[in-house]
Amino acid sequence: MSLRLNLCIASLFVCVLSFGAQRAHAQSVTLVSRMGAKCLDAEGGRSVRGTRLIGYPCNGQANEQFQFNANGTITQRGLCVDVTGGLGHDGDQIELWDCNGGANQKWKMVNGQLVGMNGKCIDLKGGSGWWFGNQPSILWPCNGQDNQHWYKGVVVANNRVRGGVAVKAGALQKLNPVNASAGVISAGGGNVIAAGGGNVIAAGGGNVIAAGGGNMIVVTHD
Repeated sequence: MSLRLNLCIASLFVCVLSFGAQRAHAQSVTLVSRMGAKCLDAEGGRSVRGTRLIGYPCNGQANEQFQFNANGTITQRGLCVDVTGGLGHDGDQIELWDCNGGANQKWKMVNGQLVGMNGKCIDLKGGSGWWFGNQPSILWPCNGQDNQHWYKGVVVANNRVRGGVAVKAGALQKLNPVNASAGVISAGGGNVIAAGGGNVIAAGGGNVIAAGGGNMIVVTHD
């Protein structure tokens, strides 16, 4: 894509990049759909027991931040990403629930897919056909489609990233990462990315998704 969309009115961006930074297991990340500028989101901005997880326009808020833990869980504010009912049926809702060590709360990221119970994946229901509005996340047999493909992202100050092709938050547009030479994401003081010897990542031909708020989400894949 060569057209830059300059009409985005917000200032929080998702910049799609690819680099091999080593991150702490429990660093907060966003999960951005490969289909476009939607993130996995705790519905209604509420990180409480029983809240369903949905696809929603990326905004970088706390209800879109997740921690990948060494024990295989993915957590948000102390609650685990959970397959409702604990049986792993096709179409079961993905929600936040008290962590209990169950198989329905264990996940691994494999080629961009979040694989969990019974070898099934977190899926945005209906794919591009249900893109607009709150899109339920469900457990579904892994099929390699874009609605099961996720990029990790970290929130940084928007003056730390330049370049890229702007895309409006929530837009349905396949995201294509570009390679970058960055080796370190600094999570300590936050909001600084070390790209080579400096603190700016040039996004090149990657997508920049406007979402609002004064920061940006730099999206990577491992």
